[in-house]
Amino acid sequence: NLFDRNRAKRRLVRYEDLPPQLIQALLAAEDRRFFSHPGISFWDGFRALWVDLRKGAPVQGASTVTMQLARSFFLTPSRTIRRKASEAVIALQLERRFNKEKILELYANEVYLGHRGSFSIRGFGEASRSYFDKDITQLSLAESALLAGILPGPSLYSPFRYSERALKRRNYVLDAMAET
Repeated sequence: NLFDRNRAKRRLVRYEDLPPQLIQALLAAEDRRFFSHPGISFWDGFRALWVDLRKGAPVQGASTVTMQLARSFFLTPSRTIRRKASEAVIALQLERRFNKEKILELYANEVYLGHRGSFSIRGFGEASRSYFDKDITQLSLAESALLAGILPGPSLYSPFRYSERALKRRNYVLDAMAET
């Protein structure tokens, strides 16, 4: 169990420790074509651009897991075209240097999943302990779907504060898993 000067707690895990249902939930919710794209998804990018143009503002995300990892490690969360282009270039470089399993492992240890007291929860290893008092290898299907479901907005979908929202989001992920 680690924490840094920013008071982020983290429990490091290896790819082999990630339960298959957690990987399936994550990919169903965040990046369905993760194992088949080169780090960026042109299809999702064009879809997001079309929605953004119709709305007149950047409202649609199109980041792959690799792009999210690139943003988390190297960039700011600002929503600009320049940042998105940088994110894509870094994602392509990450895909050249690491296999998909290593990218998922890095992502699983870096992703922000809320707060517990004065500490932020970083990574699925710490999240499984904080939310369910379990080792990541013991997560159930529903628990895995909940963790994947809170990724887009950990404070918005916090099961501690908004249990109904968290439940709806978990069910969305379960439906996405069934669909994929």
